[in-house]
Amino acid sequence: MAVLWVVVLWVLPMIWGSGLESNTVNNYGIYGGHEIPIEDAPYMVGVYASTFLYWVFRFKCGGSIIHEKFVLTAAHCAVDFLSVKVSIGSDHLDQGDFINVDARITRTDYDDSKLFGDICLLKLVKSIQFGPRMAAVKIPDEGFELDAFTMVNVTGWGKTEKSSMAATTLRQVTIQVLPEWYCPLNTVICAGTKGEGTCNGDSGGPLVYNNILIGLVSYRRQENCAGPYGTVYTRVARYSEWIKSHLP
Repeated sequence: MAVLWVVVLWVLPMIWGSGLESNTVNNYGIYGGHEIPIEDAPYMVGVYASTFLYWVFRFKCGGSIIHEKFVLTAAHCAVDFLSVKVSIGSDHLDQGDFINVDARITRTDYDDSKLFGDICLLKLVKSIQFGPRMAAVKIPDEGFELDAFTMVNVTGWGKTEKSSMAATTLRQVTIQVLPEWYCPLNTVICAGTKGEGTCNGDSGGPLVYNNILIGLVSYRRQENCAGPYGTVYTRVARYSEWIKSHLP
């Protein structure tokens, strides 16, 4: 038994990784997936932000519709920009209906250096009109958990493992939830396998099980995208009560 614990303590730091690399810059993409129409993930939104000019927006991240006036994304996708807006109702990047964000709500314990509490509510200036291409995903109850190796979907835009060009159509891949010892913090979930998962630009995007939003893409623990140790996702159930406290 003592030998086993020595092996675990030696392997775990390598798996957890020494640095955090958020999935927001330059190269984006779902690895190992396929194109889907927006009707298959009508909760999916693109998050666009302006940096030094209020009227110049660039695609930054994914997000999820959780209410007619609220989108949920990762905090690092929204906090350090002049202004933010979202696109809804389209599976093509840079298309759809664009809605400005009225308020960005983050947790007081958010730490951008460690990406702790990496979750943000975007309050929209107007309500979304729900339909086949625009609908809310469910927020899990606090304490909701899935067994290891349960298959879940992650969705986003961007480059794939087969092309250096950024894709313009929505993609999705089905991946497995990894055992808790891969991800020993109760505020996060790890999911993915080698060659299947997320890449830069997928941050804030939804990890979904049966139309329940269980995770938000936060960061990866290895240099390459879709590596063997998966992606780290903010565990939405950990913040369910906080989310619900801000909804009408």
